Amino acid sequence: MKIALSDLFTGVMAVCALAVTGLVVKNELAGPPPAAAAAPEVKFLSNWRSVSREGVVLGRPGAPVQIIEFSDFQCPFCARVQASLAEVRRRHPDDVAVVFRHFPLTAIHPHATKAAEASACAGDQGRFEPYADALFARQDEIGTASWDDFARAAGVPDLATFGECMRTGKHAATVRRDADAAARIGLRVTPTLIINGRGVAGMVTADELDEHVRAALRGAGTPTRAE
Repeated sequence: MKIALSDLFTGVMAVCALAVTGLVVKNELAGPPPAAAAAPEVKFLSNWRSVSREGVVLGRPGAPVQIIEFSDFQCPFCARVQASLAEVRRRHPDDVAVVFRHFPLTAIHPHATKAAEASACAGDQGRFEPYADALFARQDEIGTASWDDFARAAGVPDLATFGECMRTGKHAATVRRDADAAARIGLRVTPTLIINGRGVAGMVTADELDEHVRAALRGAGTPTRAE
């Protein structure tokens, strides 16, 4: 039986749309229906503060809005959300911190776990965010370019120490810890954001994310200002 290329493409796109928009979070977060045009559904995670205690903090520690980000360096939608997060941090430099946590989807992204470990090794030298930015900017090179290449792009100062960190698997347990945390709260897809307890799955623009941040600021008793 022959299958038309257009039919195959349509089927692939349908599967991608379902994977991006689907989310189940056991007893706490529930995901949006599998409709590409639907806005991400928001549910509350009651124990979110315990989830925010570990991970890499980007921004001011103790900021009134904590965005816990579960991400995968090979996920193209994660790269797009990363840009939205950077923009929201720019708009609210004193009020927003991102807590980055690793959630490599190894079944579909075979190099995501090692990419996560590499970012943590770069983080040992204060270069986590530049390394993460390099991975997201050059996703098509993950698995072909060396981890040292990304380290040089991120300005990691001591490549020998970085290489030893990778060889010994120093941060394998760190990545497993984050993935286990995602599993405990029932996450299934990346990216997933938890904004002061409010969970948002899938693609979200900077303006949509800004609305969530402003709502969180009002809930925290922090006045918002016009940009």
